[in-house]
Amino acid sequence: MDKYQYINIKGIPKEISVIKFNGNKFKLVIGRSRPIYVKLPLKLDENLAKVSAMLLDGSLDKNLYCIIFSQKKDKTKLIEISKIIKSNFGLDCRKYGYNVIFSNKTLCYFLYYCLDMYKCDEHTKIPYWIKCSPYSVKRDYVRYAFAMEGSIKDPLLRDKEIRFHSCDKFHTKELLKFLKDEFYLNFKFEKYFIKGYGWKYYLSITNKNEFIKFLKIGFPLLTHQNRLEQTIALFKPTAWQVTLVSLFIKGINVFTINQIKSIFPNLHKRTIHYRLSLLIKLGYLSYNNKLYYFSKKGINTALKLKSKIKIVDLRTKPRENENKILKFIQINKIAYRNQLARKLHINVSTVRDVLKRLKKFDYIKLISIDKFYFGEHLGPKVS
Repeated sequence: MDKYQYINIKGIPKEISVIKFNGNKFKLVIGRSRPIYVKLPLKLDENLAKVSAMLLDGSLDKNLYCIIFSQKKDKTKLIEISKIIKSNFGLDCRKYGYNVIFSNKTLCYFLYYCLDMYKCDEHTKIPYWIKCSPYSVKRDYVRYAFAMEGSIKDPLLRDKEIRFHSCDKFHTKELLKFLKDEFYLNFKFEKYFIKGYGWKYYLSITNKNEFIKFLKIGFPLLTHQNRLEQTIALFKPTAWQVTLVSLFIKGINVFTINQIKSIFPNLHKRTIHYRLSLLIKLGYLSYNNKLYYFSKKGINTALKLKSKIKIVDLRTKPRENENKILKFIQINKIAYRNQLARKLHINVSTVRDVLKRLKKFDYIKLISIDKFYFGEHLGPKVS
């Protein structure tokens, strides 16, 4: 198990003068710059890992004169980084709108030479000490890195995705390996070119299992965390899970394939046979003399899944959704598919299907990609 790393007096570069101040607190200073006050040995904990990650939206000056941190998405991070620097180094910041600045040469030298942070004209990197620190330190670094450069799509949209964006190929690939080695997360590495800007790189996950693993890390930004939890809740159960729970709810311990056909009247017999074969292979069912039985493993699994899987006869109410969507377009005259999904809290796939039906019957008109129009000459009036 990895242990917390420490910086002691021997780890301070010669350019920094070290003067004992009070107990285990030392005064560190370079030339005529303002001193910083540090407890030595300094524990490289979760807070310092957060600072390392937050500087993805900031940097050390290339001449090591100041630190700039900028954040528009979550202003609380401006306060948080200020408190961490104040508590560890005894320095106050200057605030300018969405920016905080620490103008101190000693602090810059300490962060660069002791904490392995990088200057603005260098490649972004994960500090060496984070890689050999406890899980909680690694986790907080990743959490705050995604707070700075990460995104998650609206759960109501069809394509579910978590991304990490960067302009630095070296750091993106380093983070890709770090996520795989430490958190068993299989992100995909992608890139695209922006004319007049250059190459942009990003990491991406889109499947249910990776989302569930990422939940253990989470987002520090509440809106992103809520999106993550809502997205996981919206993932559909697999066919075998639905079949297993449906049979369990019916309370039948021994059954034939024809009895199962009556439970799933819309499924082809071949599909039912495939699902049952898969359940037998997984060890949840047994088969003997054309009869199927629940195993102990199957009963226990069904009990665990019962509260997580909703068994419904009809996923949506088509007429109700049609009226809602038609009324919205009628009031606003023009509407977009994703706008309808967000405003009416309807799954984007359902919205797409309803719009196809309304367009087919000439209730609405498609005027550009995913942009719909309701005119007086179109469709019925909806009250």
